[in-house]
Amino acid sequence: MEGNKTLKIELIALVIILMIGGGIFRESFEVSETEDKYYQFYETTYGSWQAQMYREEEIEAVLTAYTPRVEETDSTPNIMASGARVYEGAIACPVWMKFGDLVEYDGKVYTCEDRKNPRYQQLAHFDILMFNLKNAREFGKKVETIKLIRFNLE
Repeated sequence: MEGNKTLKIELIALVIILMIGGGIFRESFEVSETEDKYYQFYETTYGSWQAQMYREEEIEAVLTAYTPRVEETDSTPNIMASGARVYEGAIACPVWMKFGDLVEYDGKVYTCEDRKNPRYQQLAHFDILMFNLKNAREFGKKVETIKLIRFNLE
């Protein structure tokens, strides 16, 4: 579990560097003329050679909370659909989001690690994992604006 947490921290740090750096890697290394033309093409077309690494968008979504109990999940409540063990900061997402994509809500960032029930798969319905049943029930059902940070764009 510690290894997964370290990997996620390293990934988030890399994303932050890429977001803030705005070309830091391009200037740090010597590039061939071909590579420079490639970077110029992306900067001209997309505004930045990093533009295709991730995309942020705000959407209206239904938010609920769940706990890792057999009554609310499947027969393996401690393992999420991504294969990771449950942890606070994970969120169940529709199938149109990839594992590892991020959801920002109320100043917190959640990682897409689990899937919603099939009847909610095509909707903008997200389920925040909580360990405390009372807190999950108090969270209730909300319709809120959330920010999606989606990686591995194709």
